[in-house]
Amino acid sequence: MYLLSQVCLPGLHITLGIFFRLFTLLEDACHKLDIKMAALTASSPGAYARYSEVVFRERQLLDKKNDAEKQLTLMQQTLTYLAINSTNPSTDPAIRCVSSTIAAHKRQLQSIVSTPLTLSKHN
Repeated sequence: MYLLSQVCLPGLHITLGIFFRLFTLLEDACHKLDIKMAALTASSPGAYARYSEVVFRERQLLDKKNDAEKQLTLMQQTLTYLAINSTNPSTDPAIRCVSSTIAAHKRQLQSIVSTPLTLSKHN
């Protein structure tokens, strides 16, 4: 009787097959989106320009939101450091300054998040 003692699954072949399948699904989804965008552009002049404007504006707001969140996190870490190292945190002017800055950053972040995406009028 002959026993197989060293069997290796074809991992690379399986992995390539999985990635190829995922790539094909992505390619099909992109093609369907392309067809929809072409139909939208053909049916309404300026529709793609409006769509592009909204996507660009959304990206700008997302970048602003991310920057504001990073600044807020940094300020909160600074406040924690000051509170730990202060002899009297309740009267420390640096803590009050950082606290008011945090409140301003929270208001800024809230205004960014609540900004509506609007389209300009294109014909």
